Amino acid sequence: MSAGRDEWLLVQQARVAPRFKLFCFPYAGGGPTIFHGWGAALPGAVEVNALRLPGRGTRHLEPAVTDMSTMVHAVVDVLEPAFGGMYGLFGHSMGARIAFEVAREIHRRGLPQPVQLWVSGSRAPQLPPRRAPIHELPEAAFIDELRRYGGAPAEVFADRELMQICVPILRADFALLDTYKHRASPPLSVRLSAFGGSEDPHVRVDDLEAWSEHTSAAFDVQMFAGGHFFLHGAKDLVLARLAKDLDTWLTGTS
Repeated sequence: MSAGRDEWLLVQQARVAPRFKLFCFPYAGGGPTIFHGWGAALPGAVEVNALRLPGRGTRHLEPAVTDMSTMVHAVVDVLEPAFGGMYGLFGHSMGARIAFEVAREIHRRGLPQPVQLWVSGSRAPQLPPRRAPIHELPEAAFIDELRRYGGAPAEVFADRELMQICVPILRADFALLDTYKHRASPPLSVRLSAFGGSEDPHVRVDDLEAWSEHTSAAFDVQMFAGGHFFLHGAKDLVLARLAKDLDTWLTGTS
């Protein structure tokens, strides 16, 4: 992948000298617009860097990545110079898995580590899959599975032209998730927070609590009202919690 840092990141309200950089990883099929408005809602010293993944949006001419190792190495290769000072990683669903593996790769390379990792809407990676792989299903069955996740309104699924664009991206993202194999390694030494939706049938409280195995530092679980995509319905509460966490780092009270 030859894309540079500018292609990989959409900076939300760039700061002249940010004291904290928050790198945000989207869920399957998503892009940086998921995090629209986050920069304005978080402390002024925080710069939000939303990931632009290959195969969608402004990078639609690039092939999507279907292998976790390839994705993680590409992200760290490109963003390595940005991993310095105080920074954190936030990911939702697929993005949580990517963010977690990026944090582990950062540690393996001996780079400056994030001060906090937020994993949202994702079961702990060591748990066995709760669903069968879906990325190779016939199109109608694949779309039916997507409906079950509830990530888009019915009119999106009814729009054939839009679905022709979305289905290949979603197949690639679910291939990345379906083929992901967790490999045990020592826990990270960064604070880890796991967020979940109280009505999410795919990720339960015990799935989130199992993330505690992956850090030797502080760990907590925070639940929000909503299903798998509570990130949108409970946006204000999610951002309020993030702002509180970020304030503790900015004021040195963590």
